[in-house]
Amino acid sequence: MSRAASLDSGHYNWSMPSPVIVPQRLASSRSSSVDSEETKVTVDKPEPCATGDTGVKPTLLDVKPIRPDRITLSVPNKPTNAFLLQLTAEPNNYPDLESICVSGWTRHVHPSGRVYCYNEHLRTIVRDDGPMNDWLDFSTEPPLASQRGVDALQAIDALWAQMPKSAAPSQCELFYDPPEPEAPTSPRSPRHGFYYFVDWSRQTTFWVHDQYFPVSSAAHAGDNLRMLFWTHVDHFPVHHDLPNGCREELLAVLSYLAVDETTFNDSTAPWSAAQIHQLRKSIRADLQRSSTSPGPSRSNSFESDITTGSVGSQNTFGRIACSIEEFGARNATIARLWRQIWMARTLNYYGDPNARLGRRESRAPAIDEVDNERSRWSSAVNRCQRICRAAVRKGVSALSFNRPAYYYDLLGSVFVDSMTYQRHWENLFDTDIIPGWNNNGVTAAVVLASNMAFLALTRVDSTDEPGPLVWKMFSISSTIFSITTVITSMLLVQSYQSMKSLSAQEANKHLSRYEESQLGLFGTAAVFSMPFATLMWSLVTFTVAILGYSLHTPQTPRSAVLLLTITTLIPVAVIILCQTLLLGRQFGCYCRRRRSPALDPEAQA
Repeated sequence: MSRAASLDSGHYNWSMPSPVIVPQRLASSRSSSVDSEETKVTVDKPEPCATGDTGVKPTLLDVKPIRPDRITLSVPNKPTNAFLLQLTAEPNNYPDLESICVSGWTRHVHPSGRVYCYNEHLRTIVRDDGPMNDWLDFSTEPPLASQRGVDALQAIDALWAQMPKSAAPSQCELFYDPPEPEAPTSPRSPRHGFYYFVDWSRQTTFWVHDQYFPVSSAAHAGDNLRMLFWTHVDHFPVHHDLPNGCREELLAVLSYLAVDETTFNDSTAPWSAAQIHQLRKSIRADLQRSSTSPGPSRSNSFESDITTGSVGSQNTFGRIACSIEEFGARNATIARLWRQIWMARTLNYYGDPNARLGRRESRAPAIDEVDNERSRWSSAVNRCQRICRAAVRKGVSALSFNRPAYYYDLLGSVFVDSMTYQRHWENLFDTDIIPGWNNNGVTAAVVLASNMAFLALTRVDSTDEPGPLVWKMFSISSTIFSITTVITSMLLVQSYQSMKSLSAQEANKHLSRYEESQLGLFGTAAVFSMPFATLMWSLVTFTVAILGYSLHTPQTPRSAVLLLTITTLIPVAVIILCQTLLLGRQFGCYCRRRRSPALDPEAQA
């Protein structure tokens, strides 16, 4: 996303290692250099593994930072190995995957079905069940750490050893993603693991060295870190209780978003008002269940040190202890909503002096003097290309009765700074674009039937007079335009009927791909205008054919026929010109509104 920037590159004083604030206008130029920097922690002389002497030596292992929203949670289309498991007649011997704990690692299952492991002593999370399988050598009794396990444990110890003194280790936890087993082990090509730290007391994410984020201010950097924190909780919600009061705070935030979405047309809320009311209803019902005594359907045998209490007793947060399944589902629900809220806040510069108050307000990055020099040089080189592109746009607009401006307006209202709201994208096609295509197709069918009736009056070759033949050729042209309108409207409706349900990310990719073309979004608007343009040309040619044929007589001189034709075509041309000017004026008013200062949403409500 585009980000406005007002700070120079440098460090901001946080109480723990923090990302370096990089203005958005410099992010693209620094991206290549940032990727090549040595931002890693090297483990070269580790201590012996705590799990015992395995006879293997640690190898060179490079650990690199990663953002919580960049980790790979699953591999698509990966086959699963099937095997036969012999089940005895005694149900007590059946495997219980929920209670597996090996070498201090506990297996947890996300409500979506994903598996991850957590070690309470090491306060470390691994995204799969590798610590229970690949990290152990089952050829020994008891199983000892394998080569991969030794490398991973040494990397974890090295990361914790570099924790800043300002951070409280008891309030932090580490995510570690070890390298794949098939990665090369040569010292010249070291393996790479990934990591990040999470501070539960401050609800933030950090690393043991500097990171670079394209942000506009310190407040914007804080929004990014808070969003990454809730992304982590969304990925791994089962092993830790949520921060105190986050559910009640979420209800208050949802209440405001519902009011803002209802009273302000350009609200930046991530959901519609109806969706927000449904979410609040679900969370309130969950709070009522968690604060009342357990019913007969609630388990009475589960005890957990996570919720600090047994079933039926209140924990330190005043809630009834519940099963691990219910606990994880509750946490995942709250974390998912907070993640979406902070993602929307990050995109709209929440807490920044230049916060985006309406979704159609642009916050394009400012261009400094260096960029201006580059722009002037680039404009001199590509001036001819831009002139040709502008000429093509004007020509297409003239031939399409300025209809591309209307669709360009609609696309620009939902695609601002490379950001799209899914519900507005869907509403755009449901209420504006697809109904317009359908209406054009129906009108074209009526014009097509009228042309068929007109051509059926007499055959085209029924007379040798040049006059009637000309008008019938106009009618044939109108017929061709009508058929083109019907075909293009059907194809566009069929193509975009399914695309209206795209997610916001998919819609962004779709529009970004068109924006990067030669004509940008104007090219897409021109394609959307094809049914309307061909329909208008069908009406124009049909009107000329009807009027010319009605006023033509064999005894009429050619000069009189020409005069009558001109006088009848002038009103049609005036009507078309007025419509074109009206559409252009509306588009100009829209552009002026977008350039005008933003008003307070509360004042517009």
